[in-house]
Amino acid sequence: MSITVISTDLSISCPDDIMVDANPATCDQFINVPAPFIIETCGIDSVRNSFNNTADASDTYPVGVNEVLWVVYGTGGYNDTCSMIITVIDTDLSLVCPDDINVNSDSGDCDAFLNVPPPVTSSNCGIDSITNSFNGTDNATGNYPVGTTEVLWVVYGINGYNDSCIHVITVIDTELPNIICPDDITICGTNAIVDTAIGIDNCGIESIINDYNGTDNASGEYPSNDTTIVVWTVTDIHGNEANCSMVVTVYDNPSTAIAGPDQVFCEDPDTFGDLTYLEATPPSIGVGVWSVVQGEAYIADTLDPGTQVDTLYYGITIFEWSVSNGVCPKSISDVLIQVDQMPTVAYAGQDVITSFPDNFMDGNLPTVGDGYWTILDDSPGIIVDQTDPGTEIQDMRLGLNSFKWAITSGVCPPSSDSVRYEIQEFDPPQAISPNGDGYNDYFVIPEIERYGNVKFTVYNRWGTEVYHSDHYDNTWDGRANNTFIGNGVLPAGEYFYILEMGQGNKPITSFININP
Repeated sequence: MSITVISTDLSISCPDDIMVDANPATCDQFINVPAPFIIETCGIDSVRNSFNNTADASDTYPVGVNEVLWVVYGTGGYNDTCSMIITVIDTDLSLVCPDDINVNSDSGDCDAFLNVPPPVTSSNCGIDSITNSFNGTDNATGNYPVGTTEVLWVVYGINGYNDSCIHVITVIDTELPNIICPDDITICGTNAIVDTAIGIDNCGIESIINDYNGTDNASGEYPSNDTTIVVWTVTDIHGNEANCSMVVTVYDNPSTAIAGPDQVFCEDPDTFGDLTYLEATPPSIGVGVWSVVQGEAYIADTLDPGTQVDTLYYGITIFEWSVSNGVCPKSISDVLIQVDQMPTVAYAGQDVITSFPDNFMDGNLPTVGDGYWTILDDSPGIIVDQTDPGTEIQDMRLGLNSFKWAITSGVCPPSSDSVRYEIQEFDPPQAISPNGDGYNDYFVIPEIERYGNVKFTVYNRWGTEVYHSDHYDNTWDGRANNTFIGNGVLPAGEYFYILEMGQGNKPITSFININP
């Protein structure tokens, strides 16, 4: 038998962690490391450390954090471990910011483009990177806003240490704002409506006021038969000011212009250009004058409130009735005359006979006006797009289905046309006579092209397949295409067929007679 005696008194205690500054000239440091404290009653075989694999960890250590693992081995083969941290600090890493910068903003801008010099750095151990808080790079050059910007520079050494400094950049707005005064105004009446002055500034406007009433709105009651000078002052957000002045001259107002009611009517197709009469209110003060402000027309008498206007064309013509009195502002009113063009003559397409409950319409596309479909005679069906001349009509019933295609243009009478779709039961032919006379020579499925791939198989009375097509195209003329039977004309008689139309339709089975 084997008897093993274990030493439980083997232990090792590491020296205290060490933190020292690096040698500025070498970016490391020689450190005398004390030996660990060991307890072992049975004897020690060896002691090793992980830095130099000896019993003495005194050595030159690089900048950074160095973990040293100590291991003691007893004579009985047992061991114990401990670890210590030796930190060498790079104290020579430094960063000096550039001098603070004070500049005026660039002309027309609320910022300034600055070429910012880099900070001065030093490190015996090496620099990993330099960043700034303005743009996150090592180059702080860029556009700086008006005001004070603190740029934080940070330098990182290759061993994880860093240093920082703050660089202050101040951009000053000294640019005066621009101000544009309203035009001088001459009014008839004491209540003046005055536009506000326009202020333009590189950084923004704080306020615009006038000296007439101390607000940003100079409108109000002005002395009659007098001239008032109004001074406007604009102040930007940084306190810079500029001013301008305008003149308000007061006289009596002319009558308010009333051009009369708008008119909308349909063209007279028998004339070249239409005519009507305007209905302005005659002014009690001042003189009224008609003019065309949109479109073309002939005005018989521009000074007559009820004048005739002629050669009006399709669309909208706008007339202006302007009442003025000397130097007073004009009173203006507009009237709209709209001449609608007769719509395109509607054509709903040819009547259709089909077995499909879903079909596409064939109405004409209007060149004048807008078209729309409606269902007639309580016919069922769904119009997919009521305004599409070629829209699809779904779910029509067996029998006659009627629809109307109407084209409207403003107030003109609409033009309309109707079309009928006769939906019939699907009725394949019951016999063919393939004799080359051009009549009933082929087994024809009406509208076969709408089904996609149609499968067609024919059998004789003994159940033998004599003809088959996976893509039938209405070309079977009674000939066989079976490998064993050949491809000759089949004898007269009755044959059984299966017609598979696809698209979810059930197969059709029936008989066909060949009568050459």
